[in-house]
Amino acid sequence: MNYILDFIELHSSIILLILSLLMLITIMILVTNTIRTGKLLRKYRRLMRGSDNKNLEALLEEYLARIEGAMETIEELKQHNQQLDRRMLRCVQKVAVIRYNPFDEMGSDQSFSIALLDGLNDGYILTGLFGRNTSTTFAKPVKAGQSPYALSNEEQEVLKLAMEQR
Repeated sequence: MNYILDFIELHSSIILLILSLLMLITIMILVTNTIRTGKLLRKYRRLMRGSDNKNLEALLEEYLARIEGAMETIEELKQHNQQLDRRMLRCVQKVAVIRYNPFDEMGSDQSFSIALLDGLNDGYILTGLFGRNTSTTFAKPVKAGQSPYALSNEEQEVLKLAMEQR
C-alpha cells in the first residue's frame, strides 16, 4: 500500500494533469450531448404540435376516424352493388333479331323473330309473320334458354344468337 502512495506522491502532477484532461473531455462530451438533446426535444415538440396547433396524436385519431368512415361507406357500396347485380340479372340484357320470308312464293323479308332474354336466359321470343292478306304476331316464353312451345327454325336461331351474347 505504501508503494501506491509513494507512486501517487511522486507523480501527482502528471496524474492531476491526466485527470484534468479526462474531465475536460467529459465536459465537452456532456455539452455536445446537451446540445443534441435540445435539438431533438425541439424537433419532437414541433412534431407533436402538428398542423393547426393540433398534436400528432389528435391528427392520427382524426385520420383513423376518417378511414373507418370510408371503410363503412365502401362496405355499404359493396352491398348496394351486389343488390344491383342481382336485380340486373332479371333485366333484358340479350337481344337478337332475325328478319326472314316464311312464304317463298311471295313478299320479301317482312317477317321477324326477336329474342328478349335476361341474364338467366329467361324471357320471350316475339314473332311477326307477314303475308299478303294477313299479319300475325305472337310471343313464346323462354325459361333457362328453353321454350315449352315448339320453335321454328328462325326462332331457334334467334334464341341461339341471343344466348351467345354476354
